[in-house]
Amino acid sequence: MMQNNHRHIVSILLGICLSLFLTTCSSDSRPSDIMPEDELVPVLKDLEIAYAGVDQTVKDPRKRQKKYEEMNSIVLKKYNVEKEHFYSSYQWYESQPVLLDSIFKLVLIELNHDLVPLQNKGNTAPGGKVPEVN
Repeated sequence: MMQNNHRHIVSILLGICLSLFLTTCSSDSRPSDIMPEDELVPVLKDLEIAYAGVDQTVKDPRKRQKKYEEMNSIVLKKYNVEKEHFYSSYQWYESQPVLLDSIFKLVLIELNHDLVPLQNKGNTAPGGKVPEVN
C-alpha cells in the first residue's frame, strides 16, 4: 500500500516538473500554428489507449491498419482537432526530440496514473481476455 502511494506521489511530482520544464523551455520557440503541449498530451494518451485496444483485438495486419486509421479519426474528433493540424504539429515535435520525449513521459505518467487505481481494484475483463474483433 505504501509503495503505491509513493509511486503516485512520484508520478505527480514528475508530472509537475515536466510541465514546468515544457512551459519554460518550449513555449517561446513553438510556432503559433502548432498544438501546445497541454493539448497534445491528452490526444496522444487516448491514441495510445486506442492503439493498445486495436493491438489486442485485431489480429489481421490489413484490418489492424484500417482500425488504427479509424481510431485516429475518432480520437481527433473527440478533441476537435483537424487531422492535418495534428500531423503537422506532431511532425514539428519530432524535429524537437527532447521536447517530444518529455511529452511522451507525460503521456506515460498519465497512463500510469489511470492504471494504478484499476490494478488496486483488481479489475479484469471476464475470463481475463479481450474479445477479438473481426
